[in-house]
Amino acid sequence: MKISRKWLRDYVEFDLTDEQLAERLTLTGTEITGITSLNPGLDDVVVGHVLTKQKHPRADRLSVCRVDVGQEELEIICGAPNVEAGQKVPVALVGSVLPGDFRIEARAIRGVQSRGMICSEKELNISEEAAGIMVLDDDAPTGKPLQEILSLDDVVLDADLTPNRPDCFSMVGIAREVAAITGKTFHPPVLTSPEPPPAKGRKVPVTLQDPEACPRYSAQLIGGVKIGPSPSWLARRLLAAGVRSINTVVDITNYVMLEMGQPLHAFDYDLLLGSQIQVRRSRAGEHFVTLDEKEHTLNDEILLICDGERPVALAGIMGGLESEVRPETVNVLLESAYFEPTVIRRGSKTLNISTESSQRFERGVDPNGVLAASHRALGLILELAGGTLLAELTDEYPRPIEPIAVELRTQRVNEMLGTQLETKEIRAHLDSLGLETDQKADQNDLVTVTVPTYRPDLTREIDLVEEVARMYGYDRIPATVRTGGSLKVTQDEEDRSLNRLRTALCSLGLQEVVSNSLSDPKLLKALDYPEDPRHILNPLSEDLSVLRPSLMPGLVQILAHNRRRALRDLRIFEIGKIFRQPAEGQITDERWSLCGLLAGRNRTRTWDEDDRSVDFFDLKGLLESILIKLSIDKFHFLAYDEGGFFQPGRAATLVLGETVCGHLGRLDDAVMQIFDLEEEAYVFDLAVSTLIEAMEGTGRYCELPKFPPADRDLAIVLSEDIPAADVQESIRKSGRGLVVEIELFDIYRGEQIQAGNKGLAFSLRYQSTEKTLTDDEIEAVQKKILKDLEHRFGAQLRGA
Repeated sequence: MKISRKWLRDYVEFDLTDEQLAERLTLTGTEITGITSLNPGLDDVVVGHVLTKQKHPRADRLSVCRVDVGQEELEIICGAPNVEAGQKVPVALVGSVLPGDFRIEARAIRGVQSRGMICSEKELNISEEAAGIMVLDDDAPTGKPLQEILSLDDVVLDADLTPNRPDCFSMVGIAREVAAITGKTFHPPVLTSPEPPPAKGRKVPVTLQDPEACPRYSAQLIGGVKIGPSPSWLARRLLAAGVRSINTVVDITNYVMLEMGQPLHAFDYDLLLGSQIQVRRSRAGEHFVTLDEKEHTLNDEILLICDGERPVALAGIMGGLESEVRPETVNVLLESAYFEPTVIRRGSKTLNISTESSQRFERGVDPNGVLAASHRALGLILELAGGTLLAELTDEYPRPIEPIAVELRTQRVNEMLGTQLETKEIRAHLDSLGLETDQKADQNDLVTVTVPTYRPDLTREIDLVEEVARMYGYDRIPATVRTGGSLKVTQDEEDRSLNRLRTALCSLGLQEVVSNSLSDPKLLKALDYPEDPRHILNPLSEDLSVLRPSLMPGLVQILAHNRRRALRDLRIFEIGKIFRQPAEGQITDERWSLCGLLAGRNRTRTWDEDDRSVDFFDLKGLLESILIKLSIDKFHFLAYDEGGFFQPGRAATLVLGETVCGHLGRLDDAVMQIFDLEEEAYVFDLAVSTLIEAMEGTGRYCELPKFPPADRDLAIVLSEDIPAADVQESIRKSGRGLVVEIELFDIYRGEQIQAGNKGLAFSLRYQSTEKTLTDDEIEAVQKKILKDLEHRFGAQLRGA
């Protein structure tokens, strides 16, 4: 929310600087995230007095005006139709720069010299009014700077409000906080009492078909209004709050909403069919066109404001196109109501519409402030747009919402805060916030607090303790240790296993990331994800409306985010929950998943060595290192060609024992195109449950060998389609425990080998824990290995 300093001073006088005000508000729970000066830079725009107006000799639509600007009289050419002699007007002097970097210079227009410019409100960035020049009050002092006369310079504080403080979503609410902080007097807006309508007893009929969703609805009918541009003071205040000026009546409803926190809506009464209002739920499949000219298909949960035949507004969210206030509107129906917050929140999320109105109703407005806001707006409409009341106030409020009483113990306050406050101090802090306190003579430790309905967040004693803490000052609360007992937290087996897994990954140079557990269904569809994701009932937005079925999109999004910022090298992983459609009879299907990603360079360039990009074997080697750190030695890799996130022909399946744990490989080209990636990336996606099952309880250690090793090479020729991993596994089994290391150091395909075959060369290390092996013993095992390879794979000794 944007807080105008000048506007705020209408309700409370204070002498704090902008920085002090921001600090005090932040320390009491209303976080101020920024301070912005709204000085429009109109230092060289002054009040001018039009002395004479004459027709331009060579242009029918231009006038030559002689204007007194205080120090001198200037001849200025003006094309506005409403300029007249005797007016006080804003004049931009030669050399001034208007908003939009528009510099004013002396120049000849059709042969007549013009030394300045008479300005419109739009040219001064005060409002959107551009039909003519801005005319000032007759008593505006000639030659005075316009900023000084109109108080154009302002300071706006940006407040980041918590959802539990709907009362602060208004200037009045912030003023109440400032008054409590500074000890100054809070002055609420003055409500005027209009003349009673001529037709006594006439009311606009209002029917509440769902009083649970709409506990209160009021309507006032004003006739004879004149729709036009708002006065500059009103447009400026809306502009400071980030709201565009539209017309007098609409601006007044927005002004009162910003001022008092109560959203209002104005209908063109003559466009309402049946001259009545009905509040009901929508019907499934019903269509409605909102003010922004968008058509929406409704379900059966949206709350609607209807006339005698059709919907005219989405209750608490947005009005309809067919009943909006227009320039030709004469009779206005002013709505002020209270809608149940969860109903508005559900409707806003369902339709993906968020407005200033819905944001306030979702948090909860004051049900007993409905009429005050309506009277405030009515007074402004009668003052600024004219007209009269045509009917008595309609106020449907079948079950009034009463303030609640909460008891607060002084002892409890001091126990929670570690303070020594007296009861009268506590009452003073609560009274400053507008809370009514009462204390019986025989109960020195107990205060009964009546909580006004504009504070729906205060329902328990602990809530009042927090209010005392805010007003007393968090910075004044002493730091004391008052807890007892053991603070030890016991980790379960799953937590220990996950921490062990994280440690292994981090020790190999990977960084852990955490992505959102909500995902975009459109992205999953673009990725051709095979399963239907689980949708959530009340999504924050359409692009966060399903539970993630995989961690992979989140990691690739992180890669894309870093690449857009010229960060090329990435080694990341995430361990998190993924969500699948539950099987029949199950409520949920949540499982732990591990995903990792390598991109960029495997090594950086040095003076004697070029850099190198990561490849599939870097990824495979990384996973092998992880498994070794986890004491998992029964694993192997199989070719994987089913696609998905992985490029066919450049991916593998990791198998632990006999169980598939997941997949690894190069990111598929189609996926890279979706995320606008150009450089290759390598990823893995593993099931954590399978990893945990394969882990041994502790790492295994063995003593250093006492006997020397012996190395032998083995080069064979076999069919192209036989994986090298299968050959290695066969060598290990045939080695009778004497082959302790197997390294593939060459793969050959060429003229010396028959087409369809390949040559593999292995380095084998022999070693015994009992003795030094002889050449004959090693040769015997080598022959056994070769014989088994010939039997299983048809392998032949290369060169034989």
